[in-house]
Amino acid sequence: MKNRYLPLAVLYIVLGIALFVSCQIVDLGNSTLAQILPGMGGALFGVGIVRLVMGIKLEKDAEYRENYEIRINDERNRYLRMKAWSWAGYVFVLIAAVATIVFAVADRKELMMLASGGLCIMLVLYWVSYMIVRKKY
Repeated sequence: MKNRYLPLAVLYIVLGIALFVSCQIVDLGNSTLAQILPGMGGALFGVGIVRLVMGIKLEKDAEYRENYEIRINDERNRYLRMKAWSWAGYVFVLIAAVATIVFAVADRKELMMLASGGLCIMLVLYWVSYMIVRKKY
């Protein structure tokens, strides 16, 4: 098995460190970007470390690798993951629709536009993916 986790983990670690350090060196003032980017760099660094540990564990432990491959490639688990994604999408659409109405009633136009924009993007993505899947199957 080719371990794809190690190169990607190193990339995440390097990007995280670069983002964090560049935000410390470059003066961005008191902007929102100056507050968000160091956290994003730290998050990328953390994800890289976790993926690196996972990749090393997959390389070293054959039993863990076998269980991992079964867990990823098992048909039941694939079905459950697809079902969970469909429920998550359904719940997101409902929450965004309710939030749009609540924000409209509360006269919070910016938040209403954000919630309705997320709702529209999700519905367009659903429609496009439905058309692709319908032609494929």
